[in-house]
Amino acid sequence: MKLNLITTTLLLASASAIAEPNITISTTTNSRDFPLSAEQPLVVPLTKDGYTLKITGVEGDCVAPDGQKVKFNKPIALNCGKPTELPLKVRFTGDYSFAYDDAAKTLLFKREPKKAAKTEFKRPIPQVQCEVYQGGEVTIAVGDSFPEGTKLRDAYSGQMVEVKEQKVSLTPSKDSGGLVLLEPVQKTKEAVLFDYRNANIYFVMVDRFNNADASNDNSYGRKKDGKDEVGTFHGGDLKGVIEKLDYIKSLGTDAIWLSPIVEQVHGFVGGGDSGSFPFYAYHGYWTRDFTKIDENFGNEEDLKTLVEEAHKRGLKVLMDAVINHSGYSTLADLQFDGIDVLKPNAELPKKWGDWQPKAGENWHSYHQNIDYQSLNWAKWWGGDWVRTGLPGYPAPGSSDITMSLAGLPDFITELDK
Repeated sequence: MKLNLITTTLLLASASAIAEPNITISTTTNSRDFPLSAEQPLVVPLTKDGYTLKITGVEGDCVAPDGQKVKFNKPIALNCGKPTELPLKVRFTGDYSFAYDDAAKTLLFKREPKKAAKTEFKRPIPQVQCEVYQGGEVTIAVGDSFPEGTKLRDAYSGQMVEVKEQKVSLTPSKDSGGLVLLEPVQKTKEAVLFDYRNANIYFVMVDRFNNADASNDNSYGRKKDGKDEVGTFHGGDLKGVIEKLDYIKSLGTDAIWLSPIVEQVHGFVGGGDSGSFPFYAYHGYWTRDFTKIDENFGNEEDLKTLVEEAHKRGLKVLMDAVINHSGYSTLADLQFDGIDVLKPNAELPKKWGDWQPKAGENWHSYHQNIDYQSLNWAKWWGGDWVRTGLPGYPAPGSSDITMSLAGLPDFITELDK
């Protein structure tokens, strides 16, 4: 009796020692058993079908959750001490692997990559015979490449030929070894006359566009008013326009129209009916000297560069010119030109252009210091070609030709001398 007990114990121990996980893969018609090893994944060929997986022989303390689904590359929890059954749907025929993890008590399902048979490509050796150039003229069939009548140029010799009867004849360059490279001759584009009626023109108020050179912002002693800066110079210049040429071109522009850039009056007049701000000639319509570029805008070299760079981009440059009138007689300009038309009791700073209104005054009040009946006005523009109504000048009229615009000195444009 004692011997039988020992024998039974040994048999149970032996069975436990040799137990290992097993997977049964079944369809509705057949079933296959495979051992699972933690050392190496099990790879099994599967066809497109529905399967049932049954994993047994897993020892330890583990419980698989209900409702698990088999998914690629996602560990499947297994039951310990009892079978784990799972449905599997295979959509593509191929090799699939089952990797068992003994520590985690899981099974990982993966599709194995296809094993393509390696083939070595061997390029066939063409069986051709090349004709050796012996010199002289050659005739080449080109009908498959160029239409009849096409003019061609040989890139090596520079010869021009025309396709006739699907062939061309020429003498290859002596340096090309008989090689010929034929290219179609590009037709020269006919010049198209520019028509401003169809042009896109971009207007630039230079002072208000882009400031690329702050060093010239206060030329001729011009100042800011420290308030809204409605009528002061803001610093835009020709260099600023140059900086923006690519932007202007990107808008589909054909030409740039610049506000006048010639030298403007240096000083200010009163702005608005109430003279609430100093009004400078930032707009370019109060010319002082038609032969110079206003320093606030730059210089002749800047203008030359602007035109050259614009032309490189296919842009034309239009220059605005105001030839109806000149600019006002500001305090700064009267002092600069040495024209003494001040009243005896005039109260002005050392630099007349620095004048500012006192309490109870506005920016028009600077006129109180000027004697508009002085004969010295003749030293200003001169009455032979400007009408202003000042002593020594013709008075403005009422017609479109003789009127004075906003009190500006009017050029006598009807003169024939």
